[in-house]
Parts: sequence; structure tokens; C-alpha cells
Amino acid sequence: MDILPLNLTHLYELEITLNRNVQKQMRFTEQWLRDINTYLDPQMVMDAWLPLFGAFSHKLLVRLAVSASILNVVTSLFKWICPEYRPIWWLREFESKYKFRGFNLDANTCDTSAGFPSSHAVTFTTFAFILFHWLLVKLGKCCNMSNFEKYILIYGFVSLPLGLLWTGRLYFLTEFLHQCIGGSLFALLGVHFFNRYSALLLKLHKWSTVVWVMVLGMLPAAVYFAMIYLVDMDPHWSVRMAFKWCSEVTLMRHEAGPIYVLFRDFGYLLGVALSCPLLHNYKNNNGSLYKRLPATAIVMFLNFTALRNTPKHMGRWIFLVYELVRNCIHSYTLLTIFPKISK
Repeated sequence: MDILPLNLTHLYELEITLNRNVQKQMRFTEQWLRDINTYLDPQMVMDAWLPLFGAFSHKLLVRLAVSASILNVVTSLFKWICPEYRPIWWLREFESKYKFRGFNLDANTCDTSAGFPSSHAVTFTTFAFILFHWLLVKLGKCCNMSNFEKYILIYGFVSLPLGLLWTGRLYFLTEFLHQCIGGSLFALLGVHFFNRYSALLLKLHKWSTVVWVMVLGMLPAAVYFAMIYLVDMDPHWSVRMAFKWCSEVTLMRHEAGPIYVLFRDFGYLLGVALSCPLLHNYKNNNGSLYKRLPATAIVMFLNFTALRNTPKHMGRWIFLVYELVRNCIHSYTLLTIFPKISK
């Protein structure tokens, strides 16, 4: 099966030159870019940065958790349904055809999910845009700023760290430029959509929302069997590509696999659904910052302890169910239990 459409081949041929130029121009900042990729990883954002900044406002926490959880699930589903090459895979697969020169192929990736859209770009754009919007709304009350001025500043503040993140993804041949741009545009559209319909989202009933999440959770399984029996497509294509071209297989992480990411993201979304309706806590709970910060530290410590003790060697299904439950408990704790203990 040829998983690479012709139009994408032409796009890769155009964009791969940019990856090469980024490697040439940014080679002295490799460690810095590596750190940016590590600390702005989607799981790091959801497990650390989101609760940490959400401690300053429960409204901010709710907006971050709801927006990021929905967009992460949609991103993971798209990667699962429509897998796309990462630059390192494409370079390796077609090296004999194109005779590529000038690439640092040692700076490769061992990510096992597909390339489009960039999960890093989706999660960080969502997080940064909502955070800076919240900060500038607070600032605007003091400085009498217009909405136009606020949005100009928001896009300006988000662009700098986002540009550095994109640069790192291009440098390490992890993603093509259109995968980064597509991820950020998708996140911005999603955030604006959620802002417009926030009143409806906050009023959703618990069990109806849980049912919808469970129904949506059946989609990956349906796609899996459709790939095998209807379209003759390997559901584990991206994992096999990573195994094939990762220079050090021991660097591959279980938690980066596409099936793991689906369980992780659906677990987090399920916790959000179990916290519905969100309106009461959203309007009436900010609590004392002196209580919220220690409570946040405790929640983060417990979550990272659970993450560190993930049973990776007890079988695939125990591993996957554990991560689904861990993320479900984490988001439910942040949105439901956390407001009660921080009053």
C-alpha cells in the first residue's frame, strides 16, 4: 500500500529544504532547541504547566483543561485515521531516489505517532493563547485596552515561543512546516470556537457528555478494523516506521505510541466529562491563592508519582488502562475535587 499521496510528495520536496536550512543555521542552539521540545511536550504541558498556571484562576484552569482535552483527542484521532510521514522517515525511505545531501540525520526522532498535525503545536498553541488572553484581559481592565490591541499583543506574545517550538521540530526532522502550521491554526480555530460556545459547553450534563465521549472512544477501534479489512492499511504503520529508522531503539518511549496517546487523551477527556456541568465551579470558585498553590503542588506530585510508576512491563492492556484511569483521575481532580479542597 502506498501511504504517500502524490500532492504530499510535491509538498515534502518543497519543504525539506527548509528543514535543511534550519539545521545549518541553528546547529549551535541544538541543546536549547532540544530542551524546548522536551519541556513543551504535550504531556508536560497537560501534567505540569496547565495545573501550575491554572492555580492562579479556576476559570483559567477550566478553559485550559476543556479546550486542550478536546483538541488533543481530535488531533490524536486525525493522526490515527490519516497517518502522514515525518521528515526523518521520508528522508530515509526515499534517500536512494532523491540523493539527499546536507542533512544531519543523527538529529533524528524516535516519535512513533504520525506527523500531521503537530501535537506539540496544537497543545502549546492552545495553552499559550488561552493563558495570554487571560493575562491581557486582566491587564486590559487596568490599562483600558481595546479588543484589537489585546489580540495584537496576544498573537505577538504567542508567536515568539511558538516560533522557537516550530524551529525545534524542523531542526530535529520531527515535522514538516505545514504540520506545525496546521497544528497551530487548528488550535486557534478550536479556541475561538470554544470561546463562542463556552456558555453551552459549561452547561453540558455529566452523563450525556460521558456517553458521547465513550461513543467517540469507539471510533479508533472501528478505524482499526476498517484499515485492516477494508482499505488494506497497516494501523501500526507509524510505529513500524519509527522502529525502522530510529537510530537507537531504546530511545523509543511507550508513552509516545499512537494507541497510548489515544488512551491518554481519551482518559483526560473522560475526566472532564465526569466533572460536568462545569458552570457552578467556573463562576463561583477561585479560592485563596495560598490554598490553591499548595493544593496544586500536591496534585502534581501525586500525578507524577503515578506516572513514574506506570506498569510498562505488565502487559499492554494493563499499561493502557492504567494510563486512561490516571489521566481521568487527574483531570477530574483538577476540575472537581481541587475546587473543594482549595476553598
